Amino acid sequence: MKNKKTINNFMKLFLFVTGLALMGFNAQAQWTLNEGFEGGSVPSEWTVFDIDNDGMQWRAYDYGGSAYAGNWVVMCDSYSANNNDWLITPQLSIQDGDIFTFYARAWFGTENLNVKLSTSGTEVANFNVTLEAITGLGTGWTEFTYDLSDYAGQDIHLAFHWVRDTYGIILDEIKVGQAPAMDAGAGSITAPWKYQMVDQPVIPAGTVKNFGNADMDATFQATFQIRDNSLALVYESSSTHTGLLAAGETAPVSFEEWTPTVTGLYQARLFTSLEGDSSQGNDTINMVFQVVEHQGTGGPDAQGYEWISSLVEGGPEYNWIDISETGTSAIMYNVNDFSGDDNFSEPIPIGFDFPFYGLAHAEYHVDINGELLFGSDNNWYKPFPDYGWENDGNPFGYHSPIPGYSEMPNLIAVFWDDLMADEGTGDIFFQSFGEAPNRYHVIQWNNLRFVAGNGGDPTLQFQVILHENGEIVMQYKNVDNGQSGSNVPHVFGQFATIGIQNQTADAGLAFLRPDVVNNQYNGPVPPGNLVQNEMAITFFAGTDNFVPQFSHQEVWNTFEQSMNLTATFTDVSGIASDTLYYNLGDEWQAMTHTSFEEPNIYHYALTDLPKGVTVAYYFVAHDQAGNRGEYRKEETEDYFFKVLPTADTRVLLASPGTRPGFSDYQSTEYNKYVMALDEAGVAYDFFNWAAYESYRFPEDYSIIIAYSSNAGSNQVHDTLSLALMTFMDMGTEANPKNLFMAADNMASAAHPMPNNSPLRKLYSAYFRGGYEVQPNPPIFGGGDGIGGPNNTGYSNGSIIGVAGSPIGSEGVELPVYSNSPDVIYPREAPEMYHGEINNPLIVPSTGFKFHAGPINGDAYSKGQASAIWLDNLIYKSFFISFDLSQFTNDSDINTMIAEALEWFGVDDPVNYVITATAEPQEGGLVEGAGTYPEGSTVDLVASPNAAYSFVEWTEDGEVVSTEMTYSFIASADRDLTAHFLLEEYVIDVTVDPAEGGTAEGAGTYTAGSTVSLLAIPNEGYEFVEWTEDGEVVSTETTYSFIAEADRSLSAQFQLQQFSIEVAVQPEEGGTISGAGTYAWGETAVLTATPADNFIFVNWEEDGVEISTDVEISFVVSADRSLVANFQSTVSTGEIPEAFNIRIYPNPASHLLTIELEQAMTHMEVYNLAGSLIARETIEGQLHLSLDVSGFIPGSYIIRFVSSRGEVSWQKLLIAR
Repeated sequence: MKNKKTINNFMKLFLFVTGLALMGFNAQAQWTLNEGFEGGSVPSEWTVFDIDNDGMQWRAYDYGGSAYAGNWVVMCDSYSANNNDWLITPQLSIQDGDIFTFYARAWFGTENLNVKLSTSGTEVANFNVTLEAITGLGTGWTEFTYDLSDYAGQDIHLAFHWVRDTYGIILDEIKVGQAPAMDAGAGSITAPWKYQMVDQPVIPAGTVKNFGNADMDATFQATFQIRDNSLALVYESSSTHTGLLAAGETAPVSFEEWTPTVTGLYQARLFTSLEGDSSQGNDTINMVFQVVEHQGTGGPDAQGYEWISSLVEGGPEYNWIDISETGTSAIMYNVNDFSGDDNFSEPIPIGFDFPFYGLAHAEYHVDINGELLFGSDNNWYKPFPDYGWENDGNPFGYHSPIPGYSEMPNLIAVFWDDLMADEGTGDIFFQSFGEAPNRYHVIQWNNLRFVAGNGGDPTLQFQVILHENGEIVMQYKNVDNGQSGSNVPHVFGQFATIGIQNQTADAGLAFLRPDVVNNQYNGPVPPGNLVQNEMAITFFAGTDNFVPQFSHQEVWNTFEQSMNLTATFTDVSGIASDTLYYNLGDEWQAMTHTSFEEPNIYHYALTDLPKGVTVAYYFVAHDQAGNRGEYRKEETEDYFFKVLPTADTRVLLASPGTRPGFSDYQSTEYNKYVMALDEAGVAYDFFNWAAYESYRFPEDYSIIIAYSSNAGSNQVHDTLSLALMTFMDMGTEANPKNLFMAADNMASAAHPMPNNSPLRKLYSAYFRGGYEVQPNPPIFGGGDGIGGPNNTGYSNGSIIGVAGSPIGSEGVELPVYSNSPDVIYPREAPEMYHGEINNPLIVPSTGFKFHAGPINGDAYSKGQASAIWLDNLIYKSFFISFDLSQFTNDSDINTMIAEALEWFGVDDPVNYVITATAEPQEGGLVEGAGTYPEGSTVDLVASPNAAYSFVEWTEDGEVVSTEMTYSFIASADRDLTAHFLLEEYVIDVTVDPAEGGTAEGAGTYTAGSTVSLLAIPNEGYEFVEWTEDGEVVSTETTYSFIAEADRSLSAQFQLQQFSIEVAVQPEEGGTISGAGTYAWGETAVLTATPADNFIFVNWEEDGVEISTDVEISFVVSADRSLVANFQSTVSTGEIPEAFNIRIYPNPASHLLTIELEQAMTHMEVYNLAGSLIARETIEGQLHLSLDVSGFIPGSYIIRFVSSRGEVSWQKLLIAR
């Protein structure tokens, strides 16, 4: 009621003001045409042409305070670049000296306007005179004046032909005639402003103007009146103007001070009184203004933040910190080009962690438009040098209220408006100061201007100071740069947003914001908070009495038996604890987060979830201040999701999502399917295929009812296509998989795709449909089979049933209201897919045809297919190119789904194919495979063949039973394998003795295979035999046999025995000891004992002397035959004459001299025991010496041997 009363009072003031203005009109005015459209419409004498017939034409418009004069203007707008709109004046009789004048401006951007003149009529062709072709008209009011003296004495019409450039054009104060000679009036009201602060004095002021065409030297009175909301006069003051006032010039006037004490709407009236005034129509000017109250403090918000301004006690002191000479340019920071319009900076380091709504921020992006965002988690910033980096700013501060503007997370809006920094003049600077913990960071917007209207002078200056303790101080040095000429005002923040909001946009404060509803600006909110020059505002975190801020992306039903839930908790005092409570149906369980992701994302991993269970859950968080938050979907409703499939549920409804962010977020289609499935009385599950990057439809389902309300070629639809094709491929003739799909635009989207496109493959190879692209004629195809290509909206029409179709009835029409059902046709599967699909030669049939429509009662594609069906043996499919919501009657939708379910056999008993195979095939027999009704008992029996044993039953590589008979209930197709193992025997081999040798061939052998054992003796040993259980089984080193049982055998080895034989030569020469049989490795010791009158000569083997020692020893490793040679010491005493050997001295003590006449080969010295004492080779020597100093005194025999084998003996006596 308060708002209604305010509006009514405003209208009273407006009518009162208008009435006062009209009372002052005087017929002495010399304008023959003076139109400001204050009557609220284009007068009937005027002519308006909308030649382009777009329904948008010249019309009167209440422009409020933005009108050049009064409140109403005439305007025209158009969304078409080919507009053709004319505004034509009434017929005018022109006198000498008449002028034509008006004010014009663009709505925004720039516009073009042709000013035309006709002397013959109002038809467009009559306007053959162009007074001016105006181009590039901006958003500031511009006056245009033309001298019509050349047309004196003629009747003319004037026309405005608008040529659209941007959007719209506005005209005001259209006049034809002559200005009066003496005409003083009110020019403007300059004070009070339209928003006047309560309890603050103001000096009402304005201007008076000479509206005449000659200078005026006169004295006249100006009066200023103010009336309150009830129209009561609360103020009146007069002032006198004296002196010269040139034609068209103004002079200021001021009045006594006034202090408003009550907030509300007021009306200010300035009027003049000049004796002899030729026109009173301009004597009065009126203005409605508002007395407002400043809200110097605000908050707390949902996280305890508050504000306080410098205009109230305790507020911050304005203390401008100028960094324009010392700071770093944010616009040029880490880029190579200056971009001063709609531009977010690169990440700028603060120099310390700045706490903001419970999160610490080290950097930010600052926008030309007077705001900054912490971090890069937003959709605006584009890094340099990516495309669009130079115009990624956001000028739309009015788009959504603060808090609530979710596209602007972690926002500080200092003076958020559409601003411009001109290179060389404007910039944004930043600089950090101080030492921890009292550091602060300054961001200064310096010498900017507005974009709208004339932009004003580039003198806007404001800054924000980020303190290390989290305080935010905003300071405003200049917020009035003289901007004007725009649809909405901007100075003093009239279109600016000032405030803060957190990461999730659900906590924040708006100190000031523009009120914009349906693109209509209604003023600043609150108006008392319009900023002033040299003003400061502090935002700070107060006492934390608030629960942590929470956000959670609700999850969907899933085919996985695990789920990762995420939540964000944020609090100015920090999070102390977090808990997820969840219930699987029996009791509530609690868990804290399983992982954490900076800065505030908590993950909860639920695992091992049973199929078919509904998981209810909610969250609880405590902050460090002791506040507890409990977070559910609704106050009394928990979040939940379901793990699919549900037991005994054969039908799945596959949807593109029924929440905001998904294509069916209003559940337009979903509600139709739920209605039909509920009407059919079937149990069904629900799955959002657009919510997951990958998934697979479980084989538990036999029927999928799927839809896509905006089918297109993208990753989401490709994933759906792959999943549907995989599902259909799982079908068998006994249990086909069946799919009903309604998808407007799928055929047209799939048609231009390459062959490897999953969407194209689904449509053309599995549905086996084509898309009829010809628009007209001979076949009426395309993307709208009802309305055709020239109908851009919805059309009423129908489709008609076809004979043989499992859905629909022949000749029965189904009414529709649609805008883009594809024209399709049945076709055989493209040959390139034949090797990848089942039954490629089966061709689909038409299910429905287009019938009625707006083309003379017919559908544009009458007779062409709108649905196709296919029985592929392993699957059935029905595809229709409509969204079901486009069917006029719900009963037709119910019937269509019911017939689909019946065709798919939703009530038919389910048979499952049980396949069983033997592995290896020769290992045994399997029995019991075949087709079984759902719920029946299957008994599979495995019987091993000879030499095989049964091991286990497996399915998909997993063991399901170790019993030869495996029984289970048929609930799905199953493919099982009976595993048999060929019997194996262990052949164990030992060696005795262990050092006797090695044996090869031991190990595990399959039954019937040949075992070959090999005994290999070590050196010195010989193989004897193979034994088993003490019995000899073979004496061959290689023992081969067939593996028929486990066996343990022993390879027997023994040391080799060798014979050492010794012969004596001559036999009477002596004896030997030590000859005989020895084991390998034993030491044989042979001793030669000469007989009397004999001496031992040497040992020989195979005629080769091997030793001259009486005793020899050696290790036995083979049979040996040796000869012990003796020499008789009984001589004739005569030395052969030819030898003639002489030895001396004899006896000898040290050196013995030997002289020979015949060369000898060697000589040997023996003691009387027959032992060889010395041996010398003397071949070729006749005179030699022998050192005998080492001989023991006694008798010796020297034996000389010639080359012919002749032997001679000499006796030697050693004495000392």
